Amino acid sequence: MGEGANRGKDLSLSMFLRFPHAPIHRFMTYIMDEKDRKLIRMVGVLSTLGLTLVFSTVIGLYIGIKLDEWLGTAPWFTVIFLLLGIIAGFRNLFVHVKNSQQTLDEDDKKDHE
Repeated sequence: MGEGANRGKDLSLSMFLRFPHAPIHRFMTYIMDEKDRKLIRMVGVLSTLGLTLVFSTVIGLYIGIKLDEWLGTAPWFTVIFLLLGIIAGFRNLFVHVKNSQQTLDEDDKKDHE
């Protein structure tokens, strides 16, 4: 039982020890093929987009609430800055999607050549 568990650890450790001075991305390049790297890159971009959308909305809401507390203007600045945060989040979403689409199109052109 112990040998099977150690065998998997020894294999990954021995693979890593072959490249003691190489950065981790070179090690991952050796193990992963191009399709897997593109998938991981895309997952990273998508998770970043979700976080950007949420954070920009929350930051806009926070600024609006604090301005309303400071100036005593009830819901006006909260609504305005919440909407600005949502707009900023969707703007970032569209910009990232446009850039990602251009990158994918360029990669497709390189693959077809």
